[in-house]
Amino acid sequence: ASPEDSPKNADHRPREMGDTKALDLSGEWKLVQTDGDLDTFFKNLGYSWVVRKMAIMVMKGMFKTEKIQMTEDEFHCIETGAPMNKAFTQTYKLKIGGEKIEILEPSGKKVKVSAVWADNTKQKLKLVIEGEVPSVGYRFFEGDKMIVHAHCADKNGQLIGGDIRSVYERQGPKPEPQAPSSQAPAAPTQTAPPAPGKEETKVPK
Repeated sequence: ASPEDSPKNADHRPREMGDTKALDLSGEWKLVQTDGDLDTFFKNLGYSWVVRKMAIMVMKGMFKTEKIQMTEDEFHCIETGAPMNKAFTQTYKLKIGGEKIEILEPSGKKVKVSAVWADNTKQKLKLVIEGEVPSVGYRFFEGDKMIVHAHCADKNGQLIGGDIRSVYERQGPKPEPQAPSSQAPAAPTQTAPPAPGKEETKVPK
């Protein structure tokens, strides 16, 4: 299990006495920093040394925004921007603790993802991604910034080395809380970016 699943690491957000609300990442966010062991991460994805170096440069200069609506039960995200494709957009809705849905990785490959709370404090959202190389991601607050921390994993969800830590800053005021939706998770709508080192291809909707 990841050390990020530990309750002592579950909340980086300043909290007031009696504050027991679940993590709420609702709002508009802009990527401002990317770091971590990116070389090992991309190596585990099967990229060559040359492609890895190019991918790391692209990732560190990547434009990306996310517009999130979140409740204790749902995570709804509209993301814009991906490596080598600023026009990439994807909209998806996850039921926290619910069924897997299909989304696109930045490379354009389809994967299945599910969301659960990392622990009972509900201050860190855990995303489990099933693809050719599985990964585990965590979303949480660190001060007033949103952190998205992705790790490569094996088929059993154990971390195998390599991580990407993305830092987002809020754009504008935090929106008012939304009531949980009773509708089933919507199918994601997507446009695909090209894989690193490859020509851009269009994915049928």
